[in-house]
Amino acid sequence: MSAVRPAARREQRKQDLLLASALLRRQAAGDLELLAAQADSVGRRWQALRAWWQGPAWRTGIGAATAVALVLGLRRLRWMRLARWAWLGWRTWRIAAPWLGPWIAPWMARGRTAWAEWGRSRR
Repeated sequence: MSAVRPAARREQRKQDLLLASALLRRQAAGDLELLAAQADSVGRRWQALRAWWQGPAWRTGIGAATAVALVLGLRRLRWMRLARWAWLGWRTWRIAAPWLGPWIAPWMARGRTAWAEWGRSRR
């Protein structure tokens, strides 16, 4: 009889472990489904936000707000004059550079050596 009991206990323990394993697998699968649903929700929100940010209305609004802030709010600051001139110069360069490229390219290729030569010739 003592031989039957350990075998029965082993069988019962085996059945308990299989039941616990199946229960844990079901819980893990349910948790994974919940996590996937939340990830999908966050992904949809992120895509909607990116589409909204990339829309022309958003860019126009930001550009207009920036222009209003520069013209009205920061007009009295002296350094803003410098910033406006720097912005104008940068925009002019961006527009004119493709047309001026053939004439400017040799000068740009010389780079620092041209400035060094100019500095030596001034001494």
